[in-house]
Amino acid sequence: MGVLNEVQALAKSSNVYMFYVAIRLGKGNYVPNQPLDIDEKAFDVLRKDAGELGLGVKTGLDVPTEALGYRGPVTSRMAGNLLDFAIGQYDTYTPIQMAQYVSTIANGGKRIQPHFFVESFEENDEGQKISLLQHQIQILDDVSSYSLGLERVSMFKSLNKHWILGDNAESDDQWNDIGGIDLRYRFPGVQLYGSLYGEDQAGGFPSGHARSVGVYFPQLFGGDGCWDMRLELSDTNNWWYGHWYLVNGWTYKDDILGDAMGKNTRKYYGSISHYLANGDRIGLEYTSMDMDRAAASNPRVHEVQLTYAKKLNKSLYMDSVLGYAKIKNADYTSGRSDSSKLVAVGLRWEY
Repeated sequence: MGVLNEVQALAKSSNVYMFYVAIRLGKGNYVPNQPLDIDEKAFDVLRKDAGELGLGVKTGLDVPTEALGYRGPVTSRMAGNLLDFAIGQYDTYTPIQMAQYVSTIANGGKRIQPHFFVESFEENDEGQKISLLQHQIQILDDVSSYSLGLERVSMFKSLNKHWILGDNAESDDQWNDIGGIDLRYRFPGVQLYGSLYGEDQAGGFPSGHARSVGVYFPQLFGGDGCWDMRLELSDTNNWWYGHWYLVNGWTYKDDILGDAMGKNTRKYYGSISHYLANGDRIGLEYTSMDMDRAAASNPRVHEVQLTYAKKLNKSLYMDSVLGYAKIKNADYTSGRSDSSKLVAVGLRWEY
């Protein structure tokens, strides 16, 4: 069949495509004519994902008992069985589960509770039907392309009554707070996402705020999943991460925890990664930051990094980074340039 993406693989019922998905999910490395070693947790991941579509779980059908179908034995979690699982030949499902699965796809990811019972009614003296009871449509799960997240994080020096209402815009406040919203929408072959966050500086509405937008291509260059690319734009306003009492706000040594972009900054980020057949990953990242844009000689940073993740076993990786950064108007001095180099090696354990 040649190179396929996920839509083409489903249309052509490609077992080989699903085999490759299962091998990656099981953190395996396929070598022709050699044993295949996989992580047994992949069985649980597949069952959980299938269950969100209504497979292998109770559908909520209005009958006294409902079967779950057949589940492959826990004692037989071998690589070959995982490949069978990926093409529907390890666990088997009931007809009503298959119907709910198809309807979930047709409903855009919303899994609806099925019913045999539709309505009960009686006739009055005039022969009119009077409804006694109707079933209500109930959404059991939503795995649609759209996702929404809300978050609030607080840093306390001391707890006070204003925290409940999110109003601490007073000169003697003893804590700092940040909250925001994240959005993501998945189209075939591309994902769009964004976020909007605010800091508690002005009572009802935050005067400190930041936002970001991004686009992610999970299947670049032919759609086989070996390449992906991410592009992002982030922006903060002039009051971001300021605080009257906790003068460093969300900073450590004057850098924002997790990010050094700071206030009134615009940041551009791009990355491209290639996933090798043995589980390794090589990537190239570029970052550009126009920092503290209200300043007369604001710093501007350009950074490039080459990354390599070496898979040592099922869960352990060795990460290597080579980086170079150049700063214009360093220390807010016009015309002054500085640069730095980065060489780093670390171990990462995934569980």
